[in-house]
This record gives sequence, structure tokens and C-alpha cells, in this order.
Amino acid sequence: MEVFQGVEFVALRVWCCNSYLHADENGRSVYHGNLRGGSGGGSLHNAVWAVEEVVAGVPPTRYVLLRGAYGRYLGSPDAPDREREGCCSLEAAQRDRDVLDVGAIMWRAVGCSGPDLARGCVVLLHDKSGRYLRGNQTFLARRPGVSVHSDVDNETTLRWEVVRVTPSQGRPELPIATEVRSSYSSSLLIPSLPSILVFVLCPLCNSTTRGLFWF
Repeated sequence: MEVFQGVEFVALRVWCCNSYLHADENGRSVYHGNLRGGSGGGSLHNAVWAVEEVVAGVPPTRYVLLRGAYGRYLGSPDAPDREREGCCSLEAAQRDRDVLDVGAIMWRAVGCSGPDLARGCVVLLHDKSGRYLRGNQTFLARRPGVSVHSDVDNETTLRWEVVRVTPSQGRPELPIATEVRSSYSSSLLIPSLPSILVFVLCPLCNSTTRGLFWF
């Protein structure tokens, strides 16, 4: 978890290619793509995730929540039946923060194997259900998808580089999703905010600037 400590914003790069996790404009799905537009691309703003930390479980374990450009959190699907859990790959998504089931959006950074990854910013992202975030490698889809899977046979597709992001001066915070269930108490209601905020002030992200960029 040290890779997220003291960091407000990050971008997540698929380790095996120059492709970043994006929050889709529809506010629900996620994909990975480049930062230059075109096929599979997207704005730099959509590739930025705000970092929030929570502690849960016995013994207490640190997890991170990753909030995207449209106010929702990087989440894993609900765990399937136990007998199917090890053999299916499910799409990751942008999910609301449900106070009754926050576990669906909780992630833990796990160290990778191999001496070339000793610097620590390349990790596996493990959800509370025991599954790993994976950047799917496909040449048929317009935008390569992101899924969760319990199979770690091919670790290279599960590796993510955590890239620190420094917000430009004057850029507002990422929004909070406004969809709140009516059963929640009034103290949990979130004020209405714009559904789309795009402020790309200085998109500096290429092979020479990887590791720190601005948005």
C-alpha cells in the first residue's frame, strides 16, 4: 500500500503497454487506452483517479478507493457463485459508493514478482473478493476492456504502474456521483455536481515524462 500513501491523484498504466485506465464517458464502464485520442484513446482527465484510503477487516487492512472523472469509483462486479468464481472473467466498472457494500470498490496493492519490479510502483490490484484487476489484450474491440479475475497464471496482464499525478493550479476536484438511494439518511446525501468536468491544462504524458504528469 506504500505506493498510494501520501498521493492524492494517480493514473494507472497497463505495465505491458503504454495504455492507461480510463473512466468511460458513459459514467459506468472502464477501459484502457492511450492519452492522445484516436482509436482506444481518451482525454487525460478521464485517466486520472482520486485516491481515498479506508481501513477494514480483521486484522485491520488498508485499502484504497479510486474515484474517477465522473464521480464514481473503480469497482469490481459482485462475486459470482463460489463454483464459478475461479473460471470466469468479469468486467470492471464505475460503481457508486454504496455504504452498505463498500467492499465492491476496495482495492489493495500487492507486490509483483521479478527483480525488474523492485522499485515498487508496479503492483497487482487485488479486490476484497480475492480477484485481480486485468488490462485485457484484444485487437478487435474499439477500446480494450478491463476485467477482474482470480487466475494469476499470466501475471504480466495483471501488472499496473501507479503514476503519480500533480493537479494543475486552479483545476477543481474530481466530482462525487450524485445517485444516492432514497433509503439513506439525509446526512449521507451528496450535493448535485456536474456530470462531466474536463480541464486538460497540460497533457504531458509520454515515454520521457512517465512517473509524474500534470492535468
